[in-house]
Amino acid sequence: MKYLLAVLFACTCFFTHAQEKNQNTWYLTTGFEFMNGFGGSVDMNYVFQDKYSLRLGASFVYMDPQFDNIPPEEIFLGIVTFGLSTPRDLVSTYQLTGGRIIYPGRNKKSRFNLNAGVGYTVHRTNYYVENTSENGYHKFHSYDNYISFVFNPKWEVVSLRSVGLYISGSLVMNKHDTYAGVGIGLMLGKIRSRQVETKDEIPSIPSK
Repeated sequence: MKYLLAVLFACTCFFTHAQEKNQNTWYLTTGFEFMNGFGGSVDMNYVFQDKYSLRLGASFVYMDPQFDNIPPEEIFLGIVTFGLSTPRDLVSTYQLTGGRIIYPGRNKKSRFNLNAGVGYTVHRTNYYVENTSENGYHKFHSYDNYISFVFNPKWEVVSLRSVGLYISGSLVMNKHDTYAGVGIGLMLGKIRSRQVETKDEIPSIPSK
């Protein structure tokens, strides 16, 4: 996870510097996800001509376990730590989506980024097997992999050129399950082009 963040941040810095003179933009988004559980996401975003978007990213969401045979000591520890140590399933989705940028009005300081695409979902499930000879439990993981449909619309606040905020909806559908939720986070990089700023912020002088 930390290596993915480092690579995406380095790419953001490089393309931000390299594309100062055109209307295409690159930026990194990272935030919290609340989707049948809680977790986070990180994405690299490319916007072409301030109209079309391309997104490559990943989300990691912890969910309540599917199996209820959790050992008593694990249940007690979860109660003491207010649920922080409770064993949870992990759903990771690696995504590639494309979409359309829509500005709701002439004020180009906020926009909708409507994108959909394909994802590769890995569902890690925890389960326990009782060992009667040792009077204890063994913890195991199982992994299920699915191709998913991803829909991830965002409302983005782009008042500044390098830092912004977003609120998103998330829908991940595959043959095993459907995950839905919301997200909130930061946008870092070149989120607005200079041409868009000039057209938006410099008023035209009426002709006499």
